[in-house]
Amino acid sequence: MKLRLLVADDEELARASIRKMIESLFDNFGEIAEVERGDEVVEKARDFHPDLVFVDVRMPGLNGLDAAAQILASRPGTRIVVVTAYDRFSLAQRAVNLGLDGYLLKPVIEEEFRRTVSEVIRRIEREPRRGGLSVTPAPNPGLLPGSALTAIEDRLIRSLLRGRLPSADEAADELLLAWGSAGTDCPRRLRVFAFALAREAERYVSVGGMIDHITLALAPDSLVGGGGVRRALAELLMAWTGSLATEGEDPGRRIIDWLSETPAHELSLDALAQRLRCSTASASRLFKEATGRSFAAYAGELRLERAVALVSGEGAELTLEELARKVGYSDSAYFGRLFKEHTGMSPREFARSARGGRQEVPRL
Repeated sequence: MKLRLLVADDEELARASIRKMIESLFDNFGEIAEVERGDEVVEKARDFHPDLVFVDVRMPGLNGLDAAAQILASRPGTRIVVVTAYDRFSLAQRAVNLGLDGYLLKPVIEEEFRRTVSEVIRRIEREPRRGGLSVTPAPNPGLLPGSALTAIEDRLIRSLLRGRLPSADEAADELLLAWGSAGTDCPRRLRVFAFALAREAERYVSVGGMIDHITLALAPDSLVGGGGVRRALAELLMAWTGSLATEGEDPGRRIIDWLSETPAHELSLDALAQRLRCSTASASRLFKEATGRSFAAYAGELRLERAVALVSGEGAELTLEELARKVGYSDSAYFGRLFKEHTGMSPREFARSARGGRQEVPRL
């Protein structure tokens, strides 16, 4: 059975380019229809019943993402790939939330086009009503059979989903080395990889709830500078590792347990991120969701509460410097000011007061 293709773009050359690549790379497609406007693609999809739709983002009448949402509302099984000249991750973010099947940047690179369409065909083939289809692009040794990813990308995603990714930094280095050896545009490939990772992971976690991980990792200013792509890639892998590791668990409970068992001088956002196996940005968000407060404000008051407990008991004879170090402050003068603001007394005054009578310990 031949597939039906619908191409929506207000540029004739863009539509012709997609048609040419489809006809030269695949023999799975039969009828191919074209429209120029966003409102037209919605109407055409109702009558034409396409298996796959390519939509540009900026089109007259209706933008491509809104058109895609309307098509999916009326025909949920339709496969849709975005093709756009706008390299903004906010667009890719919405594409993931809509559950679209691909996100290609203009000018479209043939190899990326091949991978994306190959994977879409395989998804259609796996549907019960679509048995008998086969993917027929020319063989490519860099691709893993049954995947739109390169072999190394596929292996890393599989390891990540199984919880066997030993080091986000090492994985980032491995990917960048492979991309660099192949002469790949690394920022561009990073966005493709992030989208593919979201598509694969949605079988295991709620992508809508974790999309901020991708947004934070791939914010435009994250990609600036020589190490920007590597940092963004490592952040992305760490974020998804944390998301998958904690899916089904209560992160709030884990945070409270960590707070109760961690010495005051070891309280840090980096340490919490390691405990949760996620990025510091994700740890900060999860902390605020669990406690209703920022990590800095909560940790600061917790350190002061523990300082009060110390001077009320076994730490009554500690110097200001020693007490500050024990609760995680390197600047003893700054710590002394915070302590007095918190209790109304200096640590030494508080210790004397505690010895003279039972002193109520301020609580958070």
